Amino acid sequence: RNGYEYTDTFGSSALIGVLTPHIARLLRHDVKSCIMDGEMMGWNTRLKCYKMKGINFDVKSLKLGDVHQPCFCVFDVLYLNGQVLTNKPLRDRMRALQGMFTPEEGILAYTDRLEITTGPQVMEELNAAIDRRLEGIVLKDPSSVYKPNTRKGGWYKIKPEYTEGMMDHLDLIIMGGYYGDGRRRGIISHFLVGVAVPPTVEGTEPSEFHSLGRVGSGYTMDELAELLQKLSPHWQRVRIGYNPPGLVWTKEKPDVWIAPHNSHIVEIKATEIVEARSFKMNYTLRFPRVEKIRYDKNWNECLTTIEFENLRKEASGKLYSRHVKPEDDFDGSPKKKRQMKILPTLASQFRGADLSGISQTSALLANKEFCVLTGWKTLTKQEIETKIVGNGGTVVQNPGPDTFCVLASECTLRVRNIAKVGSYDVARLDWLMAAMEQGIRVLPPWTPADLLSISPLTSEALSTQFDKYGDSYTQPATLESLKYSLAQVEKLGDAVQLTPEDLADFDIELFSGPSPYGMFRLCYAYFDKYEKIHDPTSKEISNLYLSELDFCFYGGKSTAFIEEQTTHVVVHSKFLQHLTEIQAINRQRPHKFHLVTDVWVEESVKTRTRQDECSLVVGLK
Repeated sequence: RNGYEYTDTFGSSALIGVLTPHIARLLRHDVKSCIMDGEMMGWNTRLKCYKMKGINFDVKSLKLGDVHQPCFCVFDVLYLNGQVLTNKPLRDRMRALQGMFTPEEGILAYTDRLEITTGPQVMEELNAAIDRRLEGIVLKDPSSVYKPNTRKGGWYKIKPEYTEGMMDHLDLIIMGGYYGDGRRRGIISHFLVGVAVPPTVEGTEPSEFHSLGRVGSGYTMDELAELLQKLSPHWQRVRIGYNPPGLVWTKEKPDVWIAPHNSHIVEIKATEIVEARSFKMNYTLRFPRVEKIRYDKNWNECLTTIEFENLRKEASGKLYSRHVKPEDDFDGSPKKKRQMKILPTLASQFRGADLSGISQTSALLANKEFCVLTGWKTLTKQEIETKIVGNGGTVVQNPGPDTFCVLASECTLRVRNIAKVGSYDVARLDWLMAAMEQGIRVLPPWTPADLLSISPLTSEALSTQFDKYGDSYTQPATLESLKYSLAQVEKLGDAVQLTPEDLADFDIELFSGPSPYGMFRLCYAYFDKYEKIHDPTSKEISNLYLSELDFCFYGGKSTAFIEEQTTHVVVHSKFLQHLTEIQAINRQRPHKFHLVTDVWVEESVKTRTRQDECSLVVGLK
């Protein structure tokens, strides 16, 4: 099945295996060799019926003698006693199949067949299948030959789910998400969905939600991207042994979870409800897919546990809501319908603009070809291309030998790919948009800050005008250019940690003396503001907060204790209770500190000059 070999599971000869020996004894005596096509079903030996396949049911693991045992239901024969029958019409193969074996309950069976000729007969049989809780019916043209792995050429599968309005839809809340594989690797692509436990107080919002199933199909990549944009800020990692408040799941746990009030409802379509102990509801949906993302519904309007149970009991787990009617339209399987809707096309943000009829208003970009990759601020890619043509330039959708430069507002994947080639300069759109808005006649030359990617030729030319950090050798630095250069220093790993002594040297170099903004540079001060000296955990009893803030703002360092490097101790001018104790500490030190009041700090800040400590010393003169 699907390229997988199950011979060893059921038996490779008439002598071994769980099922093959029993089938062999039921074959007609003259059948020496044959290939039969059919479906392996699970037979309930107690209820005498077939068990529907579901998420918790694997027919390959069943054995004869169990409550559920494998039963092979035959509907075609492809090879008989050395003769290939696949090129024979179906009616001839059915004649060959008839009487090939003696059916035995729960082991080997013929599938029911009925010859019909009209549309009403098709609807009658489909409705009969609905009433019997079957998946649907298969129509086969009696003149068709056997074509493996295809449903074309006269074979048609008809299910109620293929008809609009035939199935009940379930509005379920997203409880969590799973990371995907392949093209969806690294993003949430599947969701854990659930139902609400009705609140005990009528009119209040539900506070508990139980897991019901997992869904990962039915939406396009664009629809998924829009949904994730709304959910992503609220995802939280699932931690082992922790169930988030209000969310109840069992064995099936998501990678991330979301609080219900931040979540959204998805409208789910499925074929039936089947048992599944992996979810809190002990049931799940078979072949679920998202029909619609219900942004029009509030999070608390999802299906409840009671409504789900009623739905499950009404049709024994099937989600068919009615019989087929003559006016119903069979559009084929959901997969085929989705494939018909999705046509190969280029996303709108990547398409070129309609440049016909644009009049030129400037020659700023004359004889220059540009390739625009992204939009810029509120302007789309197409609007930027229109402006380029209006200023005398030309645009292409892919860079070529005549392209002046590529333009982008950020470093996207395509920008990185172009940078790897190394043939083109990728300029920031800020550079071009500023030039066009200023109304100048000549494009300004590039600086390193204007480029997202630099070609070797341009890099060589810029190296004669700028250092490796983008700082010009000849032009004065601006605030923006300085920010860029410092960012490059950080990016290249060349940043160094400056000591207070280094900063003091810079002050002298920049201000030809002490800096008015670093007047307390190289000063280390202890502020006497606690009930006990050297105990920051004790009660704060003097208000030196603003003085300490000013001191640090103008280059000083505040210490939690009186240390060896302490140069100043600042006391409040109206709180001198610790004065004697502090003076005693100072007398014992080989290197004395200055004992000053908050007035010294205030006067220094007011005059932008560090005041003489001796003139504001605390104590008797």
